[in-house]
Amino acid sequence: MEEEKYSVIKLNGEEYLRLAKIADEFVRKGKVEENPKIVIVSGGTGSGKTTIRKKDFDDGYVFIDAGAIYLKLTENETKKSDKDAGYCRIIGDMIITTAIEQKKNIVIEIIGDKIEQFDSIIPGMTKKGYKVENFFVAAGPVQAFDRHLKQQMVGGGDISTYFTQDGTIQIFADYFDKKGV
Repeated sequence: MEEEKYSVIKLNGEEYLRLAKIADEFVRKGKVEENPKIVIVSGGTGSGKTTIRKKDFDDGYVFIDAGAIYLKLTENETKKSDKDAGYCRIIGDMIITTAIEQKKNIVIEIIGDKIEQFDSIIPGMTKKGYKVENFFVAAGPVQAFDRHLKQQMVGGGDISTYFTQDGTIQIFADYFDKKGV
């Protein structure tokens, strides 16, 4: 028999309320729909995923992204905590649970270079009554490289999807596992 794996994160009331407030900042942006959508913006590094998402899907959509959650969690912190990863998972769970329960539109960004990445999201979201739309963003290698360098040098308040997509996909996997979807 396989041993069950789990982790425990102890939160006091103040910590829980802080995490819930962060989650609410993400959920609040989503629009409730009778037939909600999940938009998957995919494409290679530097292709323009974030530009398209911010331009076309900033208003009316809950943005679920491990990197954005981490940045929001740590924006006023002077030092990082060993609890940050656990806090991010809790916030991600709060965001996805509330967004789906309230039937809010959702948008995510992934590279999308492996079919498994879509397989871990599309069937579950379809079962939850979501219409799935995928926007693949492409750019030539020179343009993508220039965009990526500019984002790294100038910043932009984002973490590359290359580093965050596994965490983002894990938010969905944990939710579907918890809900038996």
